[in-house]
Amino acid sequence: MSYYGRLTDKKERLWLPLGYGSAAKYGVSAKAALLDVAQRYGLPVPTGIILVHEAWRRALGAGLVRRHDNGSLSVPDGSQLVFAIGFPDFEWELPGPFAVRSAFSAESGVTQSLAGCFASCLNIDGRDPAQLAEALRVVWESAERRVPQLGELRRDVLIMRMVDAKHSGIASTRHEVANDQVTFVTGSPDKMSGNTAGESLSLPKLRAFRKPSPSLPDWTQRLQVLLRRVRRIFSHKRSGRDWQIEWADDGTTCWLLQIYPLTDSPLT
Repeated sequence: MSYYGRLTDKKERLWLPLGYGSAAKYGVSAKAALLDVAQRYGLPVPTGIILVHEAWRRALGAGLVRRHDNGSLSVPDGSQLVFAIGFPDFEWELPGPFAVRSAFSAESGVTQSLAGCFASCLNIDGRDPAQLAEALRVVWESAERRVPQLGELRRDVLIMRMVDAKHSGIASTRHEVANDQVTFVTGSPDKMSGNTAGESLSLPKLRAFRKPSPSLPDWTQRLQVLLRRVRRIFSHKRSGRDWQIEWADDGTTCWLLQIYPLTDSPLT
């Protein structure tokens, strides 16, 4: 039985383009849905797709992914899995390389956060079925250790074009605080893992339509503008007014890689 291009009972894709604007209607988890909204409203989010939970469910049901008693997953045939999902053409429609990241349910909730608890795979060549299938296996498998605690999770996955970052990091913006707090490194976001904690700075909020101070480094000016746009789109009483973002600046654009509400008691 072929599962190519089938979502539930309709002839639809098992993935949605970022910026589609209706990811939340498909039940996609907050991490991916917020980026979908951000790109829809014109924020600089890298081109990519959301692989929806249905892809995981159907792949597991068809034996394209196998679950083992020790909590591991295996993929018998990577090419068959990739073909069954019906990805876009990664050479012409969506050239990479890509970051393949988890976007599981409960990962970025309003009252709790599991950010950083699941796997990401970087510099994946989407034209290589074996490489892409292995990245999906690693990311999906990272949910297995959480299933006993939280129950079965939605396993939506983000596949986003990599940013050739000159600077990158994390920034938090709180509505009652005058300055935004930034932690950054020189280079790509993965350099913040391990023993490299990054440098910190306090960045004045850019108000109204004011321009950044030319005395600041160019990348911090672009980050100020990005944070102002984030506040305009996301900061309101209904969804919360305190946000944290992951960002990466390539020397021309400051890209939004992730956005999630700040919580007082994140789960780790």
